[in-house]
Order: sequence, then C-alpha cells, then structure tokens
Amino acid sequence: MSLRFIYGRAGSGKTYYCLNELKEKIRSEVSYPLILLVPEQFTFQAERDLITVLESGGILKTEVLSFRRLAFRIFNKVGGITYPHIHVAGKSMIVYRLLDKMRSSLKVFAKSADRQGFVNTLTSLFTEFKQYNISPEDLAKSCEDLTEDSPLKDKLLELQAIYAAFEKNLINRYCDSDDYLTLAADELNLTDM
Repeated sequence: MSLRFIYGRAGSGKTYYCLNELKEKIRSEVSYPLILLVPEQFTFQAERDLITVLESGGILKTEVLSFRRLAFRIFNKVGGITYPHIHVAGKSMIVYRLLDKMRSSLKVFAKSADRQGFVNTLTSLFTEFKQYNISPEDLAKSCEDLTEDSPLKDKLLELQAIYAAFEKNLINRYCDSDDYLTLAADELNLTDM
C-alpha cells in the first residue's frame, strides 16, 4: 500500500490533480481498489466531482471515504467495535457523576463543578484531548516540570484525575466515537487495505 500527500493552499488545484490522477489510474486498469480520502463534510461533493471528471456516469473502481468511514471499513474487516456506542449525553452523565464523587478532593474545580455548562466544557475538552491523542498520562507528565506552587500544575493534575477516571469508566464498557480513529489505526495492519 502506498500513501501520498498532496497539499497546498486553497485554490491551487489539489482536488483537480487528485481526481485526474484517479482517472489515469482507472484507465490503466489497476488491479487494486483506489480510495480518495477526504474530510467528512466533503465526501458527497468529492463523489460528484469524481463522477464528473471520469465522464463515465459512475465510480466503480474507486471509493470516496472520510476518515470515519475508513475506520468503519477497517472494523468491518477485522472487528474492533464490540462495546455499545456512547453518545455525548452519556459521556456528560459520566462526567457529572465523576465530579459528584470527586467533589471532596477537588480544589481548583470545586466551585466550577456546580456551574451550569461545566460538565459540557469538560466533555468537550476530553474530546479534544482524544483528537490530539493526549492521554491522562501525558497530562501528568506535563506537570513534572512545573513548580509545586504553580496554579497551572494544580489545574492540570485535577484535569488528569478527572480524565483518567472518565477513561476508566469507558474502557471495556463503551465505545466512544472519539476513539474510532485510534482504534482503526491499531487494527489497520491486520487488513489488506
């Protein structure tokens, strides 16, 4: 399997280049399936553009996939999602319950824990952590260089404790959509894609 990145500023012809490259590969009758990987919101437009460039009325030897659809393709081939999917509301309920249990040990977030919207803020922050592949251990490591009296250190350590408890609640019970790409990356070497 080969992978090539085409990048440049907006309007520089990246999409046009990729579509024409796919057209040439299809005409040369390659024996392997071709995949055009695009952002989630661009899949439909990319399929339409590919059909237009191919001038064949359809796309048979090429697939337009988003990262999430690629992850599901990998899971269909090798497995990987065996736990029930948890939605944003479910994650918020877990965070709310954790904050309630940890209330006595919280110093920095003690007052914030009762404020409206704080649970959603933490849930969004945990989603962002997962998008950037930041683990609770990474948060703990980032505190090592900070001084003991640093307010940032206290804040990061509390975030780390809440995030670690959140992850512990999810593991082996629920499948979080924020983890799909990480799980797919772990399973990719088992596929023939």
